[in-house]
Formats: sequence, C-alpha cells, structure tokens
Amino acid sequence: MPKIKAKIILLNIYGIPVITSDQLAYDATTLIEDEKHVAWEQFNEFKEKFIKETGFEGENIEACVKYGFPSEGILSTAADYKADFIVMGTKGASNIIDQFLGTNSYRVAHHSDCPVLIVPEKASLKPWENMLYAADFESDEIAGTHSVVDFSRLFKSKITVLHIREEYEPAIVDPADVIEWMREEFEGENVTFKNLNRSNVIQGLETYLKTHPTDLLILANQERGFFEELFHKSVTKHFIQASNLPILIVRKKQQIFMD
Repeated sequence: MPKIKAKIILLNIYGIPVITSDQLAYDATTLIEDEKHVAWEQFNEFKEKFIKETGFEGENIEACVKYGFPSEGILSTAADYKADFIVMGTKGASNIIDQFLGTNSYRVAHHSDCPVLIVPEKASLKPWENMLYAADFESDEIAGTHSVVDFSRLFKSKITVLHIREEYEPAIVDPADVIEWMREEFEGENVTFKNLNRSNVIQGLETYLKTHPTDLLILANQERGFFEELFHKSVTKHFIQASNLPILIVRKKQQIFMD
C-alpha cells in the first residue's frame, strides 16, 4: 500500500466503572483514576508496537486517552482534531442489544462527518487490489463515484460500482441509463459498472462478494427520509455486524481524503 502523509491520532477510550450503591464518591473517583492509569499503560505499549510494525515516525503520532462511552468519544475526538478519516476495529454484533441498536462502529459510521474505515476482527489485511462500491443510484451518484474512484487510484485498485435493484422496487430512473452516463463520465478509469436485479439487496451483495474477489467494500451514507433511512440502515448495519471484509463508509458529497 502507498504511504500517505498523515498525522495519526491514536485514541484509547477507557470504560466507565460500575459503581455500587454502597460505594462513596471518593471510591468512584479512585476507580476512574485507576482505569485511566491502566489505559495509559496499555496505550503506551500499543504505541511502541505500532511504530515498530508500521515504521511511522513518532512525531507524526499523537496519543489521546479519554474516559467515557466509545462512540461518543470517537466522534468528539474526530471533531476536535478535524479528522479527515476515522479508522476503527469491530468484533461485530456480540449480543442482542448490538443487533438491535448497532455496534459502536455502526454508530460512529452513521453519525460521523468524515469517512470511516471499519476493520472487522477476522478481516484479512492485504493490499486493496479489488474494491466494490455498492451504489444506490440515488442523489448525486456521479459525485459519489468520483470520490470513490479518486480513493481507489491512490492504491492502484480496480473498482467495481455495483447497483442491486430489488425486483419490486420502483425504478425512478432506468439503471441502464445511469450506467451508460457513468461509463461516459469515467471513461479511461479502472472501473467497471454493473446492475443486478435481485429479490433482496443484502442477499444479492453477499452472493456477489462470495463469487467475486473483493478486498474492500464501500458503502454510502447520506441523509434520507424516514422510511428510506430504515432501509439503508439495515444494509449498512448488516455488513458492519456480519462481514469479515474491511468496510469504508462515506457520504456521497464528501471527499474521502481532504486536500
């Protein structure tokens, strides 16, 4: 992978300790301080290992340790530093609450103002030779695809823009016409456009991923009406919780990397 000149903020958020009713406020404060001390120890060990394994220079890395809830802490830190990109790991949905409300990674991706790269615990980390952008052909798809293609060019990757139309979904615009426009717009780029008719978007995407080599899945996140939001949430949430592929969540009208 290419080296991207960047400053990295390594963030560690330590949890809120459980305080029983018979513990005094002093005990709670002491517990929090103890957690903070442990968090810094773990963080310094990780930072040393990170520098050794990645070759990043120490002056390009800043350490940040916060107390609180993970998703809120990540979003507030990204806002404080005006981050261009958030990278975070996920173990998927581990319980019924995660399945219903979504994991921390889903909540961050859904509310973030910048692109979010989510790396599942079991993901195979290798060069991104093949990227798949799941396009919905809504809103300004040309602008969204430009951002994705620019990003793929950094890694010299082949990118497939895939639209899956559910069989009973009303077609406001003919997908074939959109693809024709896209091919003209991106002529000369290493990009392929495909449209598939399937009974279910999630199952269609899963089948495609099983039968085509894919190193990175890209999903778009944008403001929608209430019922559209329910549908797109289910697609994004499913793949964040269940996929073993790295997933990049972007908003269509934002550049993936700022100049």
